[in-house]
Amino acid sequence: MTINKQTLKALSSDTRVGILKSLKSRRMHLSEIAAKLQISPSTAKEHMVYLLSSGLVDLKDEGRKWKYYELTKRGQCVVSPIEIRMVLVLASTFIGAVFAFNNFINKFKPVSEAFGSANDKTLASPAIITQTSFPFSEFLLVLLTTLILGITLGYIIFRYKEKNLLYGNL
Repeated sequence: MTINKQTLKALSSDTRVGILKSLKSRRMHLSEIAAKLQISPSTAKEHMVYLLSSGLVDLKDEGRKWKYYELTKRGQCVVSPIEIRMVLVLASTFIGAVFAFNNFINKFKPVSEAFGSANDKTLASPAIITQTSFPFSEFLLVLLTTLILGITLGYIIFRYKEKNLLYGNL
């Protein structure tokens, strides 16, 4: 996302950033925003003009008494870019963990070489199993990717629960 002059001006106020964070959870009307940020409705309206002109917020008029403000896609990118990164980290870590685990398991498969064939009447010697040393580096790779996967998943669950506690079950 590119930030132009209007977007930079809209993000230069702590109140406007607070409005964007408030709209992250759900759409709100002007008096809700004013009450949540403890500002007057006229002040909230002035800030909303900047946010509307920058394209971070959209006004939804459904023909009822209240007009609702909600984040646009651009506004969502400004407010929560970390969640997108977390999902990407989680997905790539999961894929890495699967490949590392597969590689680790394949290290313990015995390599056998049979002498003779099934049609041979002579005694065939038993399969030779080659011993390999414990693949410590692969074990550390599996352990590390599993740890990163767990931490990332825990963070996402924590954020989800925190969001539900703060804003209720929306």
